[in-house]
Amino acid sequence: MDARATLTERILELHPTFFRCLLAGQTSAWLTVDLTMPQLKALLVVVGVGRATGGQLAKGLGVSLSTVTGIVDRLASHGFVSRAEDPEDRRITRVEATATGRQLVQQLYAYRRERLRRLLDRLELDQLRTVESAIEHLTAAAAHEDGVAGFHELVTQAVASPATVGALAQEVAS
Repeated sequence: MDARATLTERILELHPTFFRCLLAGQTSAWLTVDLTMPQLKALLVVVGVGRATGGQLAKGLGVSLSTVTGIVDRLASHGFVSRAEDPEDRRITRVEATATGRQLVQQLYAYRRERLRRLLDRLELDQLRTVESAIEHLTAAAAHEDGVAGFHELVTQAVASPATVGALAQEVAS
């Protein structure tokens, strides 16, 4: 096996352990959420994109429009989203996260961010530069491989990176 393949395999071996360490303790925050997985996914997408139509949500979640209607109904009854007429086209109804919905998603992501901050604080400056460079390279490789993400990809990325979801959503919307 050449050096490139050996390094790749070593990184793939380290990956699960790193993410288990990164997410240690976060489970309790996620388990306290009283939402089904489809409801949580829909909320993550709506928070990420800002506002979405039922059709966009259905496409992004890979479900029917009638299924999305039920999901949005339940999210609205919990106070996590609201529906409003599109000001530019009154035939369209937009779903938007409420302050409560945005706060819930922020709380779910806050633990991971703070845990990563504590881990990064333990590194020396040169190690931090190495991590920064590695993440920049991985991000560039992913962007190159994926191209401009469509709405369906936002569902997957919402769980992984809430900061990027908003930016990608703007690309999809334009």
